[in-house]
Amino acid sequence: MKDLLPLCGVFLFLLSSCTKDRVDQLTNKGTDPTDVPIQKGVLVINEILSTGSPDWIEIYNPNSQRIKMEGGKWFITDNLGNPEKFQLPDTAIKANGYLLIPCDGTGVQGATIETNFSLSSAGEEAGLFYKQGSLITVIDSTTFPALPSGTSFGRQPNGTGSFKTLNKQSPEATND
Repeated sequence: MKDLLPLCGVFLFLLSSCTKDRVDQLTNKGTDPTDVPIQKGVLVINEILSTGSPDWIEIYNPNSQRIKMEGGKWFITDNLGNPEKFQLPDTAIKANGYLLIPCDGTGVQGATIETNFSLSSAGEEAGLFYKQGSLITVIDSTTFPALPSGTSFGRQPNGTGSFKTLNKQSPEATND
């Protein structure tokens, strides 16, 4: 028993020097191991329809893990000079999945997300931003041209390529 006293002292010192964050990290409490670190390109704007009813922006998760989008931290805009134009609610995008965001100008958030802006058929900007404290990170952005009716502006190959005018719209599906 006497031999264990020094070990107990070391254990108590180590235990008292652990911060809550470190304990949470070690026990995985308060974290989701399936979440991917938030950084530029973790999600991509994959396709845009500006001549629809409603217009929409499609966000794609190219990762093999889901992305948790915590409300109050994620924003979408049609004006890169105003990155916090529309705050997205709590949601998640499954691995290799899509989030279709109608851009109808109503700002209604119920069963679906509907932005407080609509997209210009004459072309404009689209951006996805993440806010941590006062730091705002551009996750992805693009400028799209005027689009002929019935077309969209999307990445080819899906999720990774450059943007092109697409003759076939593919909401929540691979861009062909």
